[in-house]
Amino acid sequence: MTTDTATIESLIVKLGKGHSGPGAHARDELVKIGSAAVPYLVAATRDQDSQRRWEAGKALGGMGDGRAVPALVAMLEDKDSGNRWVAAHGLGTMGKPAVVAVMQALIDRAGSVWLRDGAHHVLHDMAGSYLGSTIAPVLQALEQSDAESLAPIAAHEALLKLGA
Repeated sequence: MTTDTATIESLIVKLGKGHSGPGAHARDELVKIGSAAVPYLVAATRDQDSQRRWEAGKALGGMGDGRAVPALVAMLEDKDSGNRWVAAHGLGTMGKPAVVAVMQALIDRAGSVWLRDGAHHVLHDMAGSYLGSTIAPVLQALEQSDAESLAPIAAHEALLKLGA
């Protein structure tokens, strides 16, 4: 679906209007637009408005476009727990590219409790997938009291197994 920039930008503004009504309608329309909306939605994940960030994350997670992975990983550290949850849920549906990005984030920023919690959510959602045996040691590391030191090591080993 081809849509002009002004329409997409107008829908992005409407994302801040709530989980139901105009916000949800705008999200649905942006998902229908598809690929052309992704850069605008990625930018909206960094918006000052928490509601807009949530709707953008929800839309990106539903679209499954790999360009959204870095933005959703960044959202795992959002100050709003609902935004962190929606990002983790979206990443949990995006397969290997999401796993690779989450593993790299764990290596780079394992000191973030929010990131570790979000990573656990993502990896738990994917545990039953073909990646399950690769991510299981990382999940185990994230469940330990010293996850901050264990998770980066396990994530590094998982990346090696993934060839990433």
